[in-house]
Amino acid sequence: MTIFPKMLVLLFMNVLALSYLVYRLTRIGNSVAKAFQIAWNFIVARSSHAEYSIDAEIGWVSLLSKTWWLMLLFYFVFWLVFQEWYFGAALILLIVFHCGWYWVGHRNEHGFDRVFHLNSGWGIIYKTVAADSELKAKSLAELDLRKKNLLVLAIERNRQLSAFPKGTEILNDGDRMIIFGDLNTSEAILN
Repeated sequence: MTIFPKMLVLLFMNVLALSYLVYRLTRIGNSVAKAFQIAWNFIVARSSHAEYSIDAEIGWVSLLSKTWWLMLLFYFVFWLVFQEWYFGAALILLIVFHCGWYWVGHRNEHGFDRVFHLNSGWGIIYKTVAADSELKAKSLAELDLRKKNLLVLAIERNRQLSAFPKGTEILNDGDRMIIFGDLNTSEAILN
């Protein structure tokens, strides 16, 4: 069958484009897990790019989404029509790949965007304030995180970074806090 090598080239090109997309997403400040999650949402779930404000950087993703779904359709149809073992094996590998991709992008063991472990349970945490979070609409003074061994180093809001915020700073949903502190107590407090 001469079609299978062409299908492998299509698979290779799509995986290469996906890898480049994840790389670009990490270069603009996302964690690897978040980059995989965004890529999943763009390509597989076909959600809107507007919520991430990165259309200018990766405008070719809509084309990748179409070729990705076309590739999956081709593998499935060729397996049904030709019933060759290698199309079935490729289809199973693609299913396993998608399960792994989803798992990497959607697991979050700490509930934080990113955690950097420094020493003996201390680290730097990136935490996004969710719309339903108890942190929302409270000032840093009200939260009194310093008494809980947590120090807010910066707040990123609308792609603007405010370093060393004052206690009067009120948190909004979507704000991304950069916090230094005790990782053991931070999980209970910030989640």
